[in-house]
Amino acid sequence: MSVRIKFFLSIFFLAIVIILWACAPDSDKSKAGDRFAAEKDIVARVNSEPIYKSDVLRRMHAAYGGDIEELKSDQNRWQMLKDVATESEIMDLLLLQTAVTEGMMVSEDDAQGLLERTKELAGPQAFAEMLKERGVDEGAFRDFLMKRELIQRYKNKLFEKIIVNDDALEEYYEGHKETFVNPSQVRLEILTFGVLKTAEEIYKFWKDGNSFEDISSRYQKEGENVGRRTRWMPIDAIPDELQSKVAKADVGTIIEPEQISNKFYVVRIVDKMESRTLRFEEVKAEISETILNLRKNKVIDDWYKNATQGAKIEYFH
Repeated sequence: MSVRIKFFLSIFFLAIVIILWACAPDSDKSKAGDRFAAEKDIVARVNSEPIYKSDVLRRMHAAYGGDIEELKSDQNRWQMLKDVATESEIMDLLLLQTAVTEGMMVSEDDAQGLLERTKELAGPQAFAEMLKERGVDEGAFRDFLMKRELIQRYKNKLFEKIIVNDDALEEYYEGHKETFVNPSQVRLEILTFGVLKTAEEIYKFWKDGNSFEDISSRYQKEGENVGRRTRWMPIDAIPDELQSKVAKADVGTIIEPEQISNKFYVVRIVDKMESRTLRFEEVKAEISETILNLRKNKVIDDWYKNATQGAKIEYFH
């Protein structure tokens, strides 16, 4: 496995850790003082197992961040978000119950590995603070990770028969070509000054053949660079004052000073890339991921509809 893939997997796992942290269990003692869990009311039961209002609020917090109480200002939106979070809790509990019923297990070694990986990515101190805040020990948090792993493993079982063939990929590409257009892009050298006279002098020096490096170093302020080079950037991301000039200019053109806010900019067009539609081969992996996720969502939705028909689900609003 390459270093790059390992890096992205670590970032992905860290994102999961953050979400799990927000959804992590509380002890009964912690719930009494938790800002979300003051209402320890039962909002639903799934085959006699309860789902608490605190679980729903915590899921909402993990999804939307910040102080979720602020969302209450729009009661209709608040109710909709709460209903969605409740259904998500019910789905997870049904997935967990089904996994257990079908005999799926997480070994002690796997559970300990999940715990150690979480501790490593969160950092020992932050992990300890999280446990303290929630009022739980490592054993309780490991049980929580085991349940999440069981849910994921059962989902993976449901996804085993999903196949995305090349015909489906090409059909999607042909039907969504407009979404695979790379906009016109440009790379720039930019010199920035606070005085118009200086900017005009620089423009003349540059036009006379002085290099970007020489001008930048000559006029560099203490602790502040006046010159910078951009990476490839969409032309439509350039401020309106310069956008049309950059769009019309040829590569190598130096544009006269332009004021944007309280600064004056002198810009040279380093390179340009015209708008183009990406080839199928360039976006094949992206399309595959998109279709795969769509089909996974449908599989889960269909499974959930069937599972709820055979389950005893009670709501307490």
